[in-house]
Amino acid sequence: MKIMNLATSEKMISTACNYLKIFPILSSAKLSINIPREGKDERGPMLWHKDDFGYKNLDFITFVTDVDENNGPFYTLKKKNKLGVFYKLTDVLKNPRPGERNKISLEAFSKKYDESDVMTLKGTSGVSAFVDSRSSYHRGGFCKSK
Repeated sequence: MKIMNLATSEKMISTACNYLKIFPILSSAKLSINIPREGKDERGPMLWHKDDFGYKNLDFITFVTDVDENNGPFYTLKKKNKLGVFYKLTDVLKNPRPGERNKISLEAFSKKYDESDVMTLKGTSGVSAFVDSRSSYHRGGFCKSK
């Protein structure tokens, strides 16, 4: 109930309205858990991508535990690109595995964007950010340990 109260609070609705320029619809609430994958590489949503399906979007991401480099920070570009959902990088994975359609490897992405262009969301429980996951390239955290 606390999550629903936060999601439907006046502050969240007004923030979403100001960004989207329409009254928002809460379409989902998700809880993700990062499990250590020792000896594995980043895959699926841990690779750079933009979410498909839709034109206007605003995600609110908040950590319920402390997050550092080892247990799965969230990465996104700092600056909004002017073309939004219409901007697409062409260096997508060839012959992708399931869940990797339109994903971009870390190496290919680093050729287009410098590390200083990327925001790493990590910190103590409660650290949060709004992200337009349809307009901004992002990737989920890769859990190495913890």
